[in-house]
Amino acid sequence: MFSELSISEFISKLASDSAVPGGGSASAISGAMGAALLSMVSGVALKNATEKVKIEEEVNKCFRIAQEFLILADEDAKAFESVLSAYRLPRTTEEDKERRKQAIQVALKSASLVPLTVMKKVNEVSNYLEEIYNFSIESTKSDFLCAMIMLDSAIHGALFNVQTNLKSIKDSEFVDKTSGEAKNLYNSFLNVKNKFSEFLKY
Repeated sequence: MFSELSISEFISKLASDSAVPGGGSASAISGAMGAALLSMVSGVALKNATEKVKIEEEVNKCFRIAQEFLILADEDAKAFESVLSAYRLPRTTEEDKERRKQAIQVALKSASLVPLTVMKKVNEVSNYLEEIYNFSIESTKSDFLCAMIMLDSAIHGALFNVQTNLKSIKDSEFVDKTSGEAKNLYNSFLNVKNKFSEFLKY
């Protein structure tokens, strides 16, 4: 599991010529870093807050989501390995070819749903952004904005992965539904991000 690796070990795996981990796992890790930063920003604010309950809730929620992103990084790698395994299936007979074709389609659907879940998690944590920014202290504003950038990378990367997998899926109903959901999730995040656009200029 990637969560059990040191940062150095994960970077080495990411830099290797292996297809796994790839962009999908990296996107999920970006989401984990963004959510973890938000938990830290909330935790710092909690130290001197008079109203502690609500802030403590944000600390816990953001940390939980950070852990869920780590799980998704592993799930993305497993899903892509399943796609690779399906493509390696024999295709000697017509029966083999049909079995391989069906296996590829099933694997691609699973591989598209994992980054879609990453997008959902980004949107879940983005629901707390405005509140966290408002109670955060001045010295952590830059950490908050770094979290925004990490979440932006996570959802953007996940969107690319969803779209890439959908290109090879033959089920048009699944493609339309998943593509539409991904676009809605991305646009929803952009609406939140735009509230902080003046702070993200450099």
